[in-house]
Amino acid sequence: MMSDDRFDDTLDEMAREHNRAPSVPRDEMWAAIAAARQEARREQPAPAAPVVVIPMRPRPLMWQWAAIGGALAATLLIGILIVRRTQAPPTQPYAVAQ
Repeated sequence: MMSDDRFDDTLDEMAREHNRAPSVPRDEMWAAIAAARQEARREQPAPAAPVVVIPMRPRPLMWQWAAIGGALAATLLIGILIVRRTQAPPTQPYAVAQ
């Protein structure tokens, strides 16, 4: 039994030591990052004047809006006519009052 306990302890210690990550020099890494960022800020050019966006096309004129409205109305009218022409006639004639 004694040898089994020693074997388990040795196995546990070997498992802890196996593939152990090396210590990370965090302070040195952050110092290098901070120095690189400061250097980049010093090399960055001064900000340019604000960009003004000028539209390429002026707003549509009133006649253009009227043309668009007319085209939409014509499309609606054509659709209504198509539906009325393609409907089946009523199966019973309408009653006429005498």
